[in-house]
Amino acid sequence: MGFIDKLKESLGGEGLNKEEVAQSLQEIKEQLEEEEKANEEIAYLEEQRKNNEWAEKVVKAQSNITARNRRRINSEKLKRISPSRQALLKKLGKI
Repeated sequence: MGFIDKLKESLGGEGLNKEEVAQSLQEIKEQLEEEEKANEEIAYLEEQRKNNEWAEKVVKAQSNITARNRRRINSEKLKRISPSRQALLKKLGKI
């Protein structure tokens, strides 16, 4: 029993001719292709979202490293200034 015969049975019997069945099959194929395209687009968007999240994490990690280095360098500069000088500079608002 072929697919066309099964389709005829499910659609209501012998009243259908082969042209109507072929047209129905074509419509079904078109709908399947549309669904496949939609699924591919959804998968592509999901992949893009994951890539963007990963890129944001990398940027955040790099900025944290930069900030940590900046703090380290600043603290090394302050170590070379005497405490009384640091107090005076803080009072003047220069640190």
